[in-house]
Order: sequence, then structure tokens, then C-alpha cells
Amino acid sequence: MSGRMEDYNLLRCIGKGSFGKVYLVRHKRERKHYCMKVIKLKGIPRKEREATRNEVMLLQKLMHPNIVAYKDSFFAHGRDQLCIAMTYCDGGDLEQLVNGRRRKLWKEDQILHYFVQVRACVHRFVWRAALTGACHHATDCTGHPLHAPKQSAAS
Repeated sequence: MSGRMEDYNLLRCIGKGSFGKVYLVRHKRERKHYCMKVIKLKGIPRKEREATRNEVMLLQKLMHPNIVAYKDSFFAHGRDQLCIAMTYCDGGDLEQLVNGRRRKLWKEDQILHYFVQVRACVHRFVWRAALTGACHHATDCTGHPLHAPKQSAAS
């Protein structure tokens, strides 16, 4: 955690949740837009505070073109707020895309386009977890266990 709230200009609120809000922000020095999740830590249950810490650690490790990238995180207002800066997706996220379609039918090529992106992302992280031992009981969508490929003696 190295940033500060003073490094950003808050432009507008773009989302709300149980424990905070998401803002569109502009980094003053970089002149780039980011989204910033501001989580109110004061008064939330201990388990939820731990979940926010885990979210930051997970975001720091995830690097994939189909996942919003972590930029920075820091405490604000005397450690009462946790701020997480991430890349800003001006086209929205997959949930917004799906909800925006409502009752309109999707073309098959559109469905395949998004399915392939989600599948590639999930596949990478499930196998990575299996290879590192982080996921001892991973299964595929049919419930069959996933096994990490055996390492050859030459590896």
C-alpha cells in the first residue's frame, strides 16, 4: 500500500455496495482514469474486514487481460476507509453487459466470444491453483477432480 487519496481526483460515484462505494477517479500525476472502491471499515464485522484484506491480496496477484487490474490500495480517513484503485473499464463489466441486454437474444458468436474469455480466465487460475497446491479439491464443471499434469524428470 503506497498511494494516498490526495493522489486522485474523485470524479463521480459509479456504484454502491453494502460497505462502500465505487468512484471514477483520475490520478493527478498520471492523468489516467481508474475506478476506486472505498470500503468503510468502521463498524463492519471482523470477518468482512478480513475479506477486504484478502480481496486486496488476491487482486495484487491476479494478472489476466480479462480481469480488472489492481493499481494501488491505501487507508484513508484515519484508517476508517480502505481504498482500492483498479483499472477503469469504460465499457462496464460482464454483469452490466448481461443485465443491459434484458430480454434481447444474443447472437451465437457474441455468446462464444464472452464464453471463451471467461473460460480462458477460469482455466488459467484453476490450473495455477492446482499446480501451486492452493486448491486441493478442484473439480471441473461435471464434478470430476482436476489433476495437475505430472512434472517430467527433465522439468
